Amino acid sequence: MSLFTPITVEQFEKMLHEQLPFLRRMSMRILRNAQDADDAIQNALVKGWTRRFFLRTPERLGSWISRILVNECYNLLRKRKRDRTDCMEELPDLPTQEQAAHDDTAELSQMEAEIASLPEIYRQTVQIALLSGLDATTAARKLGVNTNALYQRIHTAKQLLRKKMPHDGRNENQ
Repeated sequence: MSLFTPITVEQFEKMLHEQLPFLRRMSMRILRNAQDADDAIQNALVKGWTRRFFLRTPERLGSWISRILVNECYNLLRKRKRDRTDCMEELPDLPTQEQAAHDDTAELSQMEAEIASLPEIYRQTVQIALLSGLDATTAARKLGVNTNALYQRIHTAKQLLRKKMPHDGRNENQ
């Protein structure tokens, strides 16, 4: 006997219909690849459906699926990074112009890795509040907090990221 009322097919379909555009934007923002974004969404929805019995509050289904999706996106990024590392070992030295592009990609990958290493509460805040393009009120609602708590989490996340990122002189006044 379950302590919680399980999510019905109708509730899940309704959430999917309402949240799919948001889920797509969020996964594209993290992964920057349509095929990977679709894979992450599919994986998140399958996990959400199979684990629906663990959700205590059916009203929070959309937020719960969003959190699962963020984790799926980071899992794909880690896999992509491992695969890229394996491939890079086999490549010859890159020409100067390509090396500059590679350095920018490496810096972005490092930032993504640092975001992924944040505690879950701050990682979700960065993804939903900063990278998804949502306004503060909507982002706060998705995270289940008020806007003041959202801004406090954003501030803390930024401080944690500044400590983790190497200092290169470009962000002295930030």
